[in-house]
Order: sequence, then C-alpha cells, then structure tokens
Amino acid sequence: MNTIKTNGKTVATNRFNINKLRKDFDHEMQNNYQKVTGRQWTNPIHNKTDRKDIQNLTTKSEWQYQLKELITQIKAKVDNIADFLKQLEQYGVTVTERKRGNAWTYHQVVNTKTGCRELKIRDFYQRVDKKSGEIKTTRGLGQSFSNLLKQNIN
Repeated sequence: MNTIKTNGKTVATNRFNINKLRKDFDHEMQNNYQKVTGRQWTNPIHNKTDRKDIQNLTTKSEWQYQLKELITQIKAKVDNIADFLKQLEQYGVTVTERKRGNAWTYHQVVNTKTGCRELKIRDFYQRVDKKSGEIKTTRGLGQSFSNLLKQNIN
C-alpha cells in the first residue's frame, strides 16, 4: 500500500487510519488472492522468521552501558589521551571531536537486533533554554565522560 498518488503527490494520511487500511488490505488479499491469481498469498511483511541469534544481539542501551564500563576501565589504566584513544581503538571504538576538541562522539560497529550497524553517542550534551537557563534535555554518556582532554585521565 502506497501513500503516493499516481501524479506524484502524497496522500494526507493524517485524515484516515493507514494501519486499519493496511490490515483490511492484508485481510482481503488473504481471502481473495488465490481466487484471482491461482497462487497462494504470502504476506511479505508478516512472514518474517525470527533470528536464531536474537538473544546475543546488542541493543543501543546495552552498548552504551558496555561502552561506559570500557571507558572507565581504560581511564584507570592510562595517563594520557593518546594512550586512551589507542586502547579504545583496540576494542573497535573510534572517537570524533566536536566543538574544537572540547566534546567527543564515540562510534563502534556492533551487531544489533536489526543487524550490523554503527552506533554512536555523544560524551555529554545538555540543551538549555537561553532565556530561562532551564535544562530542556540531557543526552550522552554523562558528565564524567565529558571533556576528557581538560580532565586528568586518572
């Protein structure tokens, strides 16, 4: 089922429940497809089999927890930034700098429930309302993982 008209314009799906239409369409195909085509209907969306290794795959939150543990362990072993970054690279974690080196983003390719992909997370970020000074959102690993260049590693 598509929400694009033949003239290329989109259908405003907020005017109706697209999920109900898809469910009705699937039901109609299940009941009448074989009568019309002579072939058995196989729904390509609902016929997916579960992965056998689903229990061994990492979620983003599990990866973040593992990354925090790894960073904490490495920080305890090294005394400079270069060694810290080399140790991270041995575990497949790369670091990109933001804000002229004052902030970092950690990257790693991992097996997730949706397949192998690159996960990334900032060290620490807060969105602050400029007028009131109120903290709107906080993201990242946490303040203790922020600004390692200026902090003493140990």
